[in-house]
Amino acid sequence: MANNILVIAEQRDGVLKKVTFEMLGIGAGLAEELGGDVEAALLGSGLGGLPDSLAQHGASKVYAADDDGLAVYSSEGYANTLAALIGKIEPVIVLAGATAMGRDLAPRLAARLGVGLASDCIALEIDGGRLLATRPIFAGKALARVKLNGDPQLATARANVFAAPEPDPSKTATVEPVAADVGAVRAR
Repeated sequence: MANNILVIAEQRDGVLKKVTFEMLGIGAGLAEELGGDVEAALLGSGLGGLPDSLAQHGASKVYAADDDGLAVYSSEGYANTLAALIGKIEPVIVLAGATAMGRDLAPRLAARLGVGLASDCIALEIDGGRLLATRPIFAGKALARVKLNGDPQLATARANVFAAPEPDPSKTATVEPVAADVGAVRAR
C-alpha cells in the first residue's frame, strides 16, 4: 500500500468548491510527512478543465469519473464509485470537506469500507504514522483528539479552517478515467 492521500473533490455545476483546495493543501502536508503523494477523486458530468485546476493546486494524479449519472450528487452513485476506486488504489488516508455533501458521503464510505471516520475536524496531523484528528465535541465546548485505526483512515474537515495553496499553472497531473457505478441512479 502506498502512502498516498486521496482528496474527494467537490464540484457543483462545473466549479470546484474552495474546500477542495483546502483539502489538497492539508493533504499535501500529510502526504509529505508520510512520503506519499496527494491525489484527487473527481466525480461529475462534463468535467472539462477541472482536473487541470486540481493539478495546479497540488494533486499529482486525478481520478476522474465523468458520467451523466453523476451530473447531480447522489449518495448511492458517488459512494459506489468512490468505494470501488478506494478499494482499487488503496490510499492510506481519504479526506473530504465537512460540507453537506461530505457529511452525507463520508459515513456511507466508512460503512462500506468497514473503517472509522473522524468528522468535522479542525486539525489533522500525523502521529506515529497514523492520522491524528482534532474535532470539536459537546457543541464546541471541548476538543477531542482521535487517532484513526484501520486503512484507509477517513476524515472530513471544516471549510475555511485550512489554507488553500496558491495555484501553480506549471503543475500538471496524470488524469486516470474511472468507471462510474451509478446503479439504480441512472434509471431516474
